[in-house]
Amino acid sequence: MAVIMPMLLMALMLSLSVWGKPVMEVNDVMDHLKFTVYTRVNQDKGHVVPYNSTGELKASNFDPKKQTTIVVHGWMGNPFIYTWVGHAKDALLRMSEQNVIIVDWGHYAMDPDAVLAAKYARKTGTALGEYVKFLENAVKADRRNMQLAGHSMGGQVISFAAKQLTNPKLPKLFGLDTAEGEFNCSDTADCLNPTDADFVAEIHTMVSRTDKGHIDFWPLHPHVNPLNYIGEHLKGAGYWVESIASNCTFEAYACPDKDSFKHDKCSTTCTKNNCNHMGLRASNPNIPHRVRYFLNVNDHAPYCKK
Repeated sequence: MAVIMPMLLMALMLSLSVWGKPVMEVNDVMDHLKFTVYTRVNQDKGHVVPYNSTGELKASNFDPKKQTTIVVHGWMGNPFIYTWVGHAKDALLRMSEQNVIIVDWGHYAMDPDAVLAAKYARKTGTALGEYVKFLENAVKADRRNMQLAGHSMGGQVISFAAKQLTNPKLPKLFGLDTAEGEFNCSDTADCLNPTDADFVAEIHTMVSRTDKGHIDFWPLHPHVNPLNYIGEHLKGAGYWVESIASNCTFEAYACPDKDSFKHDKCSTTCTKNNCNHMGLRASNPNIPHRVRYFLNVNDHAPYCKK
């Protein structure tokens, strides 16, 4: 309840509400998105770089020669409400010198109408794809040195961004319990899927029920609380952040389904394609079929079992 109330209050307080309005075109949507650049030089104070503002981009500490990680929050929130976003930024910058760009689409994500918010998620994703092209054109950033992560509807935002970037494709996408309900996941044009990037990894916790990646992680913990819907849903982001911040590797094992894993019918010996690592360390097994990986985790942080 403590998590739900601030989200509802924020939704009610938004002065620039889009509720009930028709979905706008991408250029109009772009005006209400905020892209904030962080590096080790300005880890605590980001530099807002609007779309097509080459001057602001050059005035920021963005280094096109370094890796760029783009992080996108989900529905009914913004980077202030979803604190995992800031934790991810800090963990990424502790790990290596890179650019971290936080995408704030809260102006649209805070709409309580999930159907309308999903329409804006698609537009936001398309706009994010255009923003990546702006980085390339303005300072010769290389999309081959970028990775995107999105939670909930943010997972669909990064999917629609990647669909704009096909030649070449982005190297990595991380879906963090990606939303499904308002998206047709039997249609690759409307849902995160392996064709979106060279490597797509999905973490499933509460709302992501169908496989979406080259690899799909299904973490299991002893006491799932269906009444704590938001808490369980947010664990998708929590696992990913911990995988960056911790030395624990979230070792996971290939298995066709949860029951087979729970009844010890799958090998837990780590061989070349039998195991992988949930989170940022996930790697593409480079085999022709998609793989499900299962692992046991703790109920509460730290989640990784050593």
